[in-house]
Amino acid sequence: MTTVYEVGYARELNDDVTDVKFVGVFSTREKADEAFMTVRSLLPYSRFPDCLYVMDVEVDIDHWTYGFFTPEE
Repeated sequence: MTTVYEVGYARELNDDVTDVKFVGVFSTREKADEAFMTVRSLLPYSRFPDCLYVMDVEVDIDHWTYGFFTPEE
């Protein structure tokens, strides 16, 4: 399987809201780590560096096979 590397940011603001930012997808772990280190010094990432992540993503497979949940209002 082929793997790419997603760099992103996710910070829970409250029980119902998460601040999510997509940084990019990279062909190698090294490129993803470089992007991670670059954006880590930028706002808002620098204020909440623990919310940044690098995630391995396998391509050409279905990652979401079970639907989704919507909280009741």
